Amino acid sequence: MTIGATLATAAAAYPDKPAFVCGDRTLSYSAADEMANRLANALIERGVSPGDRVAIVGQNSIEYAIAYFAIARAGGVSLHLSPRMTGEEIAHCVRQGAAAVAFCDPALTSTVAGIDRVAAALPLDAGEIASATASVSANDPGREQPLDAPSSASYTGGTTGFPKGGLHTARSRLTWATVAQEFFGLVPDEVMGLAAPMGHAAGGFIWFQPGV
Repeated sequence: MTIGATLATAAAAYPDKPAFVCGDRTLSYSAADEMANRLANALIERGVSPGDRVAIVGQNSIEYAIAYFAIARAGGVSLHLSPRMTGEEIAHCVRQGAAAVAFCDPALTSTVAGIDRVAAALPLDAGEIASATASVSANDPGREQPLDAPSSASYTGGTTGFPKGGLHTARSRLTWATVAQEFFGLVPDEVMGLAAPMGHAAGGFIWFQPGV
């Protein structure tokens, strides 16, 4: 099973169940699945090809999760950057990771400034994403990379100098999720609260549990 398939499987089994709850907003599995497909096709229209890097930097949100699935379905490699980075650090990581496109939280002014210097910035905002995807296909583009191909990178702040990216395959990310599911005994209808940052290893292995 690929990363994108985890969401599609849950959408087929539990279309109307809540997939994500953030503040006063709730998104069902079927709506999340469709939004991820639309955003994936929007990325492809912007020139994202299999293996291309797309950065994400922002606070935890429904849009962050959708962007992650969309990048995977477009065949891209997601680069997860901390919103606490400075604009200079953001610019360095986006440049070093060779990302031509980046999702960013429009509320983070230094982040936006850093990204705008080196890549095309896409607002990590519900209204902006809905507008950008309104006229594109809702079908899965079918471009997801093989399980052992590069899938994502998380940037560490635990060393001197600029943050450095640690590359993961889809298989490694899904293995984390499987271990977490078994360790915590997660079952359908269970609600999992996520306090850790989505872009951090502590949060990234939990939030795409199919059907949970």
